Amino acid sequence: MIFGKPFRVLLVGALYVLASPVYAVLGVRKLVKLLQTRRTLASGEIVCPHCGERNALDVLATCGTCKVTEYGNRLRCSCGEVSKGFDCDFCGVTIPVL
Repeated sequence: MIFGKPFRVLLVGALYVLASPVYAVLGVRKLVKLLQTRRTLASGEIVCPHCGERNALDVLATCGTCKVTEYGNRLRCSCGEVSKGFDCDFCGVTIPVL
């Protein structure tokens, strides 16, 4: 071996320092997306990207897993199922949310 353990430790440390800005940028992007999703869900309605109509989140909906129909948030069921999107009430296009 040409280089000893201290050199390898120093090299790995330098790689972590060089990679840290990349992880910082990825973390900020993830935080921004999380805040946008939270703001959308807190508003109580989502605008359809196709037709522009507003779709309420709290409606009478049927769960795709347990088939229970209940009034509440159409993205979550009392059985624990979480859906990532739903169909627009007006045009039928799937609106991805989560």
